Amino acid sequence: MNLVVLVHLLVNFYHSLPERESFSVQTSISRAQLEDFLPSPLILSSNSNSHNNYAPSGVVGSLNPCQEKRIVFIFVGGIRVVKNPLFLVSAFQEWHQKDPRVIYLMVGPRLEKKFSCDVFEPAVVRSPGVLYVPGLPISDVHSLVTHSTALVNTSESEGMCLALLEAMQLGTPVLARDVPGNRAIVHDMHTGLLFDSPENFLEKAMLLLETPQLRASITTEAKTYVEKHHNINSEKQEYLQLLEECLHDFHRDRQ
Repeated sequence: MNLVVLVHLLVNFYHSLPERESFSVQTSISRAQLEDFLPSPLILSSNSNSHNNYAPSGVVGSLNPCQEKRIVFIFVGGIRVVKNPLFLVSAFQEWHQKDPRVIYLMVGPRLEKKFSCDVFEPAVVRSPGVLYVPGLPISDVHSLVTHSTALVNTSESEGMCLALLEAMQLGTPVLARDVPGNRAIVHDMHTGLLFDSPENFLEKAMLLLETPQLRASITTEAKTYVEKHHNINSEKQEYLQLLEECLHDFHRDRQ
């Protein structure tokens, strides 16, 4: 199959797609609950120094006992070096030690298995307050994101992070590493919060927790942004225009 035939097929394919009301960021929510993946405390005393190592099957990590509702920050992404999943682990361990309500839940497949098994997971095991779930169906992930306090991105570099866009559409605030790809999506204090260090992250996270008005405005602006800039019908038309321009240029050059 030559390139021209392929482009014609793509054009026909895009023309055949029905108009849809949903955004291009597709989300689906299952019945999964955060509690399904959090260890049940063995000791309910809030002043105990013990922590629970009996996590649900497949979950790596432990939590200090807590009788109050948990505050869950969720990381979603494949475990690999460029995602820098350890960037906030120490900060969350210290925060959890002071406030056992706070949890860092990390969800994603082991894309770089040596790094995950030799570096990342041992660090999680040593850090009460941090949990790792090695991958879930996307509908379960979206459910957990919906029920979390915020979604966190710690990447060293990004293109256009789908996890951020999904969280923004789902109405969950996002806190993202201040790198160019994230800045293209997250406008600080408007569609999310940007941070450049663990200390800066803690400042922004506390601001989010202590300012309900900020949370409300961020989630509203973020959802509007996704609707405006990532609408599936608009993107379909833009791809069609690009393909048709390519075909036009090709036929013109052949004349």
